[in-house]
Amino acid sequence: MNPNTSLSKRKEVCQLLSLLASAFLVGCFIVIGIVYYYGAPNTYLLKNVLISPKTLEQIAAKKYDHVSKNPFSFVFNQSEEQKRVEISLSMYKKFYFHLKNERSLKINPELTKKFEVSIPASLTIFLEEALNKKIVFQRIEFLKDDLFRVTLSKERKEFQQGEEGWAYFSSDGIYEKAQHLSLFE
Repeated sequence: MNPNTSLSKRKEVCQLLSLLASAFLVGCFIVIGIVYYYGAPNTYLLKNVLISPKTLEQIAAKKYDHVSKNPFSFVFNQSEEQKRVEISLSMYKKFYFHLKNERSLKINPELTKKFEVSIPASLTIFLEEALNKKIVFQRIEFLKDDLFRVTLSKERKEFQQGEEGWAYFSSDGIYEKAQHLSLFE
């Protein structure tokens, strides 16, 4: 047996093993990058949770078939004063586009308790049904410590019928921005 042959076979095996190891490492880095970029499981991008202005306009167009009436109304309720303020669709658009790339927070009991203990300000999107009856389409609640939450669709599998789910977010100065939605105009 030629010693050069066994040495070259060893070299080939080492090269093959190093190739497999490097492919494995590259695959791991790709997976880590994807999870980092797209987020960990059970987190949401706000634009995937909050109804987009474009969708609202499409629903309005279908519902009223080119009539100038908008079936949606946006009401901002301030927590302390219980003052209701009608918000225009253009204000909502600016609000939406300002926050759409926010990523949700991990839900924990301390976070949910903050919303139970204090009275949050809220932005409610109403859909007008037949006979001027309004139903709540979506709700966003704001706390003074830069936290806010958005209702999730009730059709999601993880919720029981009638149960309301929330996605929680944080954004610097969100309470003040929500309180003065005219800043988005």
